[in-house]
Amino acid sequence: AKSIDLSVVNSANALMHATAAKNLDEQIASVGEQLRKMQADADSRAATEQARIETICERLQPVEDRLQQLCDSLELQAATSDTAQHVQRMSKQLVDRQEEMDAKLKQITAFTKKL
Repeated sequence: AKSIDLSVVNSANALMHATAAKNLDEQIASVGEQLRKMQADADSRAATEQARIETICERLQPVEDRLQQLCDSLELQAATSDTAQHVQRMSKQLVDRQEEMDAKLKQITAFTKKL
C-alpha cells in the first residue's frame, strides 16, 4: 500500500509540476504579449513626437532664416561702421598732415623771402 501511495504521490507531484510549468509558460507568454503591446505603443508615440518635432522645425525655419538675415545685416553694419571709423581716422591724419605741410610751406616761404 505504501508503494501505491508513493506512486500516487509521485504522479500528483509530476502533475503539479506540469501544471505549474504550463501556468508559468502562459504567464511568460502573457507578459511577452504585454511587452510587445507596450513597445508598439512606445514606437507609435515616438513616431508621433518625431512628426511633431519635424513640424515645429519646419515652422521655425523661416524664423531661423530671418535671424540669419539680421545677423548678416548686423555684421555688414559693423563692418561698415568699422570702415567709416577707419575713413574718419585716415581723414584726420590727412588733415593733420596737410596742416603740417602748410606750416612747413609757410616756413619755407618766409625763409625764401628773407633771401
